[in-house]
Amino acid sequence: MENKEVQALDSEYLLSLMKQANTDKDAAFELGKLYMNGTKIPQDTQRALFYFQQATDLGHSESQMISGYLYKVGAWDLKPDPLKAAELFVCASMTNPSDETAWWEAINLLLYGGIGGAPLNEYRGVSLLVFMSQLEIPYAMYLLGKAHENGLWGVAKNKDEAIRLYRESANLGCTAAMLFQP
Repeated sequence: MENKEVQALDSEYLLSLMKQANTDKDAAFELGKLYMNGTKIPQDTQRALFYFQQATDLGHSESQMISGYLYKVGAWDLKPDPLKAAELFVCASMTNPSDETAWWEAINLLLYGGIGGAPLNEYRGVSLLVFMSQLEIPYAMYLLGKAHENGLWGVAKNKDEAIRLYRESANLGCTAAMLFQP
């Protein structure tokens, strides 16, 4: 009998979350996590993504990152989609610019690719590095300097620009740029 009471309580909680999810970002996020993990309900990645999107639309800051990771690695009922993951990481980085994790997840996918290592979208990746450099993110400046030094990702070789970027990056504390000797 105790087991039936727990199930009823869980059902009430689930229904309560579903009712709140249209207007409450935390309720939508919680539902996404429950469906993603299969916690006391059948695991359903599509429903999880639906509720994570709902949470995002309501202003939840973590939901895009989790959706990005789901698309990056896939699930039993979701084929990996590294390009979709990269775009979700870009959106998450714009929502929370101070958290560099999303920026770097996007850069890694766009410039170094998913499985197989082929770049997914060099132009988009370089554009993101330029934007990050404008925000004075030191390692982004360093990578952009590498791109100019070696002609990577469709960027024309330009030694002067590479040196400028390395110096700015080093001045902001990037150890890799400090090691660069022009």
